[in-house]
Order: sequence, then structure tokens, then C-alpha cells
Amino acid sequence: MSELSRIKALTFNVFGATVDWFGGVVREVKAMFGARYQLDWVAFANHWRVQ
Repeated sequence: MSELSRIKALTFNVFGATVDWFGGVVREVKAMFGARYQLDWVAFANHWRVQ
């Protein structure tokens, strides 16, 4: 039996490592609400993430 045949699963942390969730959230909420609200969009994205 080869070493590879013993592998049952491969896992990856793609949220934040491969996917730019932060930049996407900042960009999209600013595009949607930036004309109406003056917010710190970076702080908004950070707060959204911890919720």
C-alpha cells in the first residue's frame, strides 16, 4: 500500500488565504452605501467578520 493511499482527506484554509473576503466586503459595501453613508468601511468589514 502506498503512502498516498492512506490519505483520507485534504483540507485547506481558503477563507482569507486564497479568497480575498476583506477586500470584497469593503469594495462592495462602499459601492452600495458609500454615497449615502460616510463610514470607516475597513472597520465595518472587520466588525462584520467577527459577528
